[in-house]
Amino acid sequence: MRDLYARSTCFIHLSEHEGFGLPPLESMGAGCTPVCRDSGGVRAFMRDGPCADLLLPLSMPIEQVLARAEAVVRDPARIARRASARDHFQRGLVRCEQARSGLVAAMLTEQHQ
Repeated sequence: MRDLYARSTCFIHLSEHEGFGLPPLESMGAGCTPVCRDSGGVRAFMRDGPCADLLLPLSMPIEQVLARAEAVVRDPARIARRASARDHFQRGLVRCEQARSGLVAAMLTEQHQ
């Protein structure tokens, strides 16, 4: 999937409800720009950052969602946006790894007390 995302310019996520919304996040990690309806879980990584303007309300008509995706594909700055999406993903990955390391260290300290 990563290779498919890496060859793609835009990932369109049309779900109405998602607990995690991982496919759009995975697409960002591969440098593919997600266009998402606000299905819940995607807010965690799209509310802020380079793709915030591509988190679209559920009430938006599908024609407008597709027009936004087409605009992403046609945008001359799409290469920079792809790099920004990938960087945003990497920064989030580092934050998660640091938080996990801190949690594991705290658990180990607690076990030794």
